[in-house]
Amino acid sequence: MNTFALSSMLRALSMTSGLLIPLALSGCQTDQPTASTEAAVRVLELSQRDVVTVNTQSLQSRAAMSGTLQALQSTTLQAQVSATIERVKVREGDVVKRGDVLITLYNSDLQSRLAQAQANLASVKAQLIVVQNLRDRNAKLFKKGFVSEMEYERSVADAQAQQENLNAQQAMVEIAQKGIRDSVIRAPMSGMVARRLVEPSQAVNAGQTLLEIVDPSTLELKATAPAYTQNQLKVGQAIVFRIQGLADQQFSGTISRINPVANNQSRTINLYAKVDNQTQQLRAGLFAEGSIQIGQQRQGTVLPVQAIQSLPNQPSMVWVIRQGQLQPQPVQIIDTDTVSGLALVSGVHVGEQVTTIRLAEGAKGRAVKVAS
Repeated sequence: MNTFALSSMLRALSMTSGLLIPLALSGCQTDQPTASTEAAVRVLELSQRDVVTVNTQSLQSRAAMSGTLQALQSTTLQAQVSATIERVKVREGDVVKRGDVLITLYNSDLQSRLAQAQANLASVKAQLIVVQNLRDRNAKLFKKGFVSEMEYERSVADAQAQQENLNAQQAMVEIAQKGIRDSVIRAPMSGMVARRLVEPSQAVNAGQTLLEIVDPSTLELKATAPAYTQNQLKVGQAIVFRIQGLADQQFSGTISRINPVANNQSRTINLYAKVDNQTQQLRAGLFAEGSIQIGQQRQGTVLPVQAIQSLPNQPSMVWVIRQGQLQPQPVQIIDTDTVSGLALVSGVHVGEQVTTIRLAEGAKGRAVKVAS
């Protein structure tokens, strides 16, 4: 080997050993952060939102319900005769009293029919007097033997037929008079005008809807409740609800009716609650959301339902933080309020901290740190 080749090998060896030293050092430096990272992973850090403190309070089981307010007393006014709208005295929102004139109709044929019926009635009355006099005269002559029995009976029959004709004409007069009375539409109840469907000079037919009147002092909430409450719903139960747009106010009512048939599509129960609205804060047609009190009020330890874990064929349990570590604790659910998401339980003590996070069985004994 010549001198040049030997010097080249020595230079290559020195460069290789220079690379190995930094790699070995860098390998030693990565081992230490890995150990500290594993130690950090063993400590579970929770926020204040992930932890609740067991406390004592009263809890009442409730079921959620929703529905629409509607007027308990309402009516629609319809035209009884075909006519033309002559005048409409009210508009939507006006207050009316029972008997007030709301709409007047005009139909010239009604007056003509009444005049014709009255004329026919007068003619029949005159003819009735004639046949009755003839009957009375034939009765006297029949007793004396001056007229035959057949002639007498004919006069009696004519008088009876004319009397029936008089009754028929009297009915025609009354029908014509009713038509004229029906041309004046009056309020059948006190309340407020909810809808006005006609205008002056508009032609309407018999049976056509003209106005709608509602009584806003008493409303009815038509709501739906879950099917599981069917055996717990009773007439007289109290309900509370809120209205969109009035979320800061809570209203109440009382169940007055319960539909005996469940809804075929949603499998829910329809119920009707009477709502006092003397202040008229509420309006028919508004959507309401609330709850029904279906259980008795109880006092005890309360936890969010979210904190309770239930596994198949295992009792319900919660994860309690004791001495900075997670420990599983079996609990028994006594009652549940689905509206507030709270449950009345036994098995935990007041003041203990419980996490609301779902954890696996391997979390037992794991260190926990709750962020302030």
